[in-house]
Amino acid sequence: MPGVLVRIAERTDAVAKELAKSEDTTKQKVIEEAVEALWWRRKLAAADKAYDEWRGDAQAWQAEIRDRKAWAKASLKVAR
Repeated sequence: MPGVLVRIAERTDAVAKELAKSEDTTKQKVIEEAVEALWWRRKLAAADKAYDEWRGDAQAWQAEIRDRKAWAKASLKVAR
């Protein structure tokens, strides 16, 4: 598979080798999975922060609660 060359620290290389060996896979796969996991972790942390800020805004949060109640009420009417 085509790729790019990236320099990593010797310690990172050793850990990647160890993980690859223990999981019967390649260092490339281990590094790909680690980068993907880091990407998701940061995305979810940003979403959590935005949600906390939203909940911290009393006016915006009350508007959300009103909207949720309205949607729930509308959903019950449709379901009947």
